[in-house]
Amino acid sequence: MNVFRDQEKFMRACDQTVDSFNEDQYKLYINLIEEEFKELKEAIAAGNLVEQLDALEDILVVTIGAIHSAGRYCFRRSSAGVESHAHH
Repeated sequence: MNVFRDQEKFMRACDQTVDSFNEDQYKLYINLIEEEFKELKEAIAAGNLVEQLDALEDILVVTIGAIHSAGRYCFRRSSAGVESHAHH
């Protein structure tokens, strides 16, 4: 399982940019991070662990979307089969 690759596949399927900076798309993901963080704080205040975990998972996904939208990282498999990243 590779959450960066999974998110990249999802974004490509939705015709989103994953390998170069897309300002509008990046802003969308930043807004989604803020929304999910708000939901996390509400779930913490309510003592709802299930909703906390859901918000944390969503934060992870939209953060990875923001990284791809920024075009900052390119993930590749090394000869040893270990995930690495290179700065553009």
